[in-house]
Amino acid sequence: MRAPKHVMRLFRIGSFHQTRISFARTLIRRMAQEGWQITAHEKRLDRNGIGRIIYRIDTPRGPLTFSGFSNPLAPSER
Repeated sequence: MRAPKHVMRLFRIGSFHQTRISFARTLIRRMAQEGWQITAHEKRLDRNGIGRIIYRIDTPRGPLTFSGFSNPLAPSER
């Protein structure tokens, strides 16, 4: 890995190109402009955040469903 003092120089930062992460900014902007509504349809999480959750996302073009889950990891897997 390159040292931060080399990578974080201003002239180098300006040469970075957009990545797939750039899509997230576009999506969030669209969500705000179009007033998407997000509700937790099903939430089965313990106090440590382990479990699953299902979101319903209502958009002008129709509803979407997004599911997420997390499983406990052994300390050796972290």
